[in-house]
Amino acid sequence: MFRTLGEVSPQPQYYDEPGIATFDKVLAAGTEYGDLAQNFDKDADFYWTALSGTQTGAYQVQFILPDGRNLSTSMINNANVIGTGQFPVPIWPTVLVPAGSKIGLRLKDTSGAQNTVQICFVGMRRYRSGR
Repeated sequence: MFRTLGEVSPQPQYYDEPGIATFDKVLAAGTEYGDLAQNFDKDADFYWTALSGTQTGAYQVQFILPDGRNLSTSMINNANVIGTGQFPVPIWPTVLVPAGSKIGLRLKDTSGAQNTVQICFVGMRRYRSGR
């Protein structure tokens, strides 16, 4: 189908809503976990804007972006990258997590005891409205 000069092609319509994807893991004392992932819904892209969480002890973390690149050059102490619900750590620039993809994680307990960890990926879900 050909368009006439000046005719505008229809643009996809979207609607956005806030979203939090939670990752929960109980870490054994001194154990490193190298192939973990937070999977994201298949019906919306996720724009990762902040990070918060809780834990019962210290640990280190490294995030692997959806394209396979590491967010950091090495593992980071949780106190340096995981915020709280009241004060989440901003992720800038925002990371696009395409629908149905994942963010990988490497975790290592440094507390010397069993450690219950919850990491909250805070952001926005973008749905295609189909209009």
